[in-house]
Amino acid sequence: MGYYRAFICETGHVIDEMADQSTKSQNFCETCGKKVFSSCSYCGKSIKGIYFSDEENVLGMPEEYKLPNYCPECGNKYPWTENAIKSAIELANEIESFSESDKTIFKDNISDLVKDTPQTEVAVRRFQNIFSKLKKEGVNTFKTILTDVISESVKKSLFGV
Repeated sequence: MGYYRAFICETGHVIDEMADQSTKSQNFCETCGKKVFSSCSYCGKSIKGIYFSDEENVLGMPEEYKLPNYCPECGNKYPWTENAIKSAIELANEIESFSESDKTIFKDNISDLVKDTPQTEVAVRRFQNIFSKLKKEGVNTFKTILTDVISESVKKSLFGV
């Protein structure tokens, strides 16, 4: 019982969530050309893929893989989490209808959307207020950037998904 090692590119494309069982290995993503990681760039521990047990292997039904945001060994953000946050901040800075105050609130609270803490709910409320100033297309752009790194409950609260 344990976890397979995963291969994930710095953008967040999952190359292989069962890399230890596969012959598939690559240094760069076929989709975006970015570097592929199999371990944390801070502590060097393997990125957890799908959990396996003897029962699951017999049944052939592994769990659905969820892209991790943080390394469970050192607590640092994975590159795809950092890139999503950075891209969302860059987009917020480009939106003319956002005041400087909105941009500051956005920048100061974006990291709380990719965590599951009591502060997450506060951040969701702040983002709902900011997103109310956008047309649907603008909100959908943020949804595209953040969808892989935010929780299902945050997606539902912010984007109605």
